[in-house]
Amino acid sequence: MNKYDENLPVKVVAPGYLEYTGKVSFKDNLNLYEFKDLIVDEAYINSIGSGEETAKIANEWQDFAAHHMTREEALRRIASVLRNYSDEALSSDFVAGTISTPWLIRNFNSGHARTKIEVAETYNAFSDEPTFQFRIRSQFTKEKNPTDDDYKKWERVLKTYENVPKQLTSAVTNLMKKK
Repeated sequence: MNKYDENLPVKVVAPGYLEYTGKVSFKDNLNLYEFKDLIVDEAYINSIGSGEETAKIANEWQDFAAHHMTREEALRRIASVLRNYSDEALSSDFVAGTISTPWLIRNFNSGHARTKIEVAETYNAFSDEPTFQFRIRSQFTKEKNPTDDDYKKWERVLKTYENVPKQLTSAVTNLMKKK
């Protein structure tokens, strides 16, 4: 008996599809393949990442500045943008100039994605206008009933959050000059 007469496992991996292990048999040179149709990975198609320009917002701090408004007005406007993404209370410390959403979890056929939008005031010695940084923390797990430790940094961001940078900068750009 030839070692290739038995069914051999073959793993099929393709971007945008769930991983699948099928079987191949070369018995009697028939080359029998046992594969089913690949299933679309819902998390992949509902996110942006690797190679896409907007994916650079995943887990990286990005700078932005408020124009023609006070620090307090800028923080109120930033909080307003973040409230659009969460029904739960935001975590905020206006004295320290930080605001964040809670973890926002979305379930897919391939696992669980969670996202947190964080904004922090920064110091800029060269400007009187308030300056900030934001990041979109993105994590993913394939575990069925995940704990916090199961989530790992994900280099993708759900499409739901791809406009956050524009919304934040827009919210703190007042075209009218301060009086």
